[in-house]
Parts: sequence; C-alpha cells; structure tokens
Amino acid sequence: GTFYGLTSHGASRNTGRTEEWAQEFLDEFMGQFPGIQVYSKRAVQFALRTGYIVSPSKRKRYMFDVYSQREGARSHAQRAIINMPVQEYAAYNIKKAMRCEPDNPMMPEILAELTRQGLTARALMQVHDSLLFEAPEGQALAVGRTVQELMEYAYPLLVPVKAEIKIGDRWGSLKEVA
Repeated sequence: GTFYGLTSHGASRNTGRTEEWAQEFLDEFMGQFPGIQVYSKRAVQFALRTGYIVSPSKRKRYMFDVYSQREGARSHAQRAIINMPVQEYAAYNIKKAMRCEPDNPMMPEILAELTRQGLTARALMQVHDSLLFEAPEGQALAVGRTVQELMEYAYPLLVPVKAEIKIGDRWGSLKEVA
C-alpha cells in the first residue's frame, strides 16, 4: 500500500499503531526508495498535462477523473495513474514466466524445469499475479523454490522482483515460507 499512496492515517488504522509511528515508517520507507515519489509525481503530472497515462507497452488509459473537483474521485484517479503501469509489468512478468501462448497455456518452461529436477507438480491455475500448483507434500518446498526463482528472473528489471512461496493443504490454509 505504501507505493500506492498509503497515508499515515491509513497505515495507523491498518497496523493498530499511532499516526506518528505510521508517519515515521512512511518517511523512512520513502527515504529508502526516493524513486517512488519521483515516479509518482511524474506520472500524475503527465496525466494532468495529457489526460491519460501510458503503460510500458504503450497502451493509453484516459484518466478524466484526474481533473475532478471531487477529492475522492481525483485521489482514486491518481492512484490508478501510479498503479496501471506497475500492474502491467506484473501481468507481463507472470505471462513471461509462464510462457503463455493461446494454444498452450500450461507453463511449459516452469513444468519442464520441474520435470528436469525430478519434481512432480501440477499447475492448477493463475490468479492475478499468483500461480497455484499441486505437489506431493515432500516436494512442495522444492517446487515452490523452483517456481520462485523462475518468477523472480522472468523479466529483467532495475529493481528486484520478489516472489513469495506459500504452502498448505487448501487455498485458505496457505502459510508463507521464509
């Protein structure tokens, strides 16, 4: 949430901490990643000048609410302006990792690597930027680490991409693995 305009009030409410603590956290975070504020300001300024934002693949998304007199609508548009290019990178990254083609959507590169390592896993589905696999209990961690590595290096970016591994018996009981 920090990247998409989380405020000290929102961070305080989400964490149960004081607004002062939340503001210190946000200040420290932005101090560590000053490029976030630069990117955010430039993206919003561009949209104010042009009325749209351009994604990494050169798609235009018109953002008429960026001019709204209503604060809520204007804030929502500004978050969308910042979010849209980032989400496109995430979607592209997962598609590249999966090597999806219309006639072959079952992640051939990932499955080939799992097979090469002697791991038995079945790709069940993709949900947004997550992949769900089924694997024997004794292989779950190895499958997760393999998929994690392929996901993190699917698309070369200047910033590191982190993929999380969660393991469990059912979707609702998945636990993150360190």
